[in-house]
Amino acid sequence: MPNNDQAVSVKVVFSKITTFAMVLAAALSIVYLYESKQTSASFFTYYGNVTTKTEFNAPEQITSMSFGHSANGQPLEMTFVSQLWCRPINSQSLKFSLVARRSFTNPEFDGFNQIDGIFMKAISKTTTLSQIGLNDAQDIRSNGEKYKQWKLVDIVPLESSTCYINSDISTDTKLFQIPKHIQFDGNLFDYIVDPE
Repeated sequence: MPNNDQAVSVKVVFSKITTFAMVLAAALSIVYLYESKQTSASFFTYYGNVTTKTEFNAPEQITSMSFGHSANGQPLEMTFVSQLWCRPINSQSLKFSLVARRSFTNPEFDGFNQIDGIFMKAISKTTTLSQIGLNDAQDIRSNGEKYKQWKLVDIVPLESSTCYINSDISTDTKLFQIPKHIQFDGNLFDYIVDPE
């Protein structure tokens, strides 16, 4: 049978463990709340994508240039999902249909092309259009050789179409892996398919 000193000792240990667990739970709750309230701008700034041309001809690959950077200049893992939306050029409808999507993860994203001399507002949850204006996009295309480019790789419409690329870019918070993302639409462009 335990004596009084042993019973007090067990109570003290149990009390310390309970206090530690409560403090830990409170700390984790605060960190979770902090991470859940962080915006994508806490991790990266993204201005948009510009296609290298306003008209592509089959069987050309659709190529684009992307503009943005990580918030603190340090590499982070980013996931990029690109969706090609098109409508036939001769269509009376304004409705675009999803052609295909492509996704990839860049484990060391530290930034895409930087643009000199063009002021742009970053894309956010409330600003979902690419913030690169038509005139600026033309200036970017005229200097396209100095920017890194990426391709949709074999994703093209099967008929002559007007298209745009919808992009979803995300990264996860460090501790709780809460996704932080933005989604936006790029510029319109034509893709010409010669009839056989």
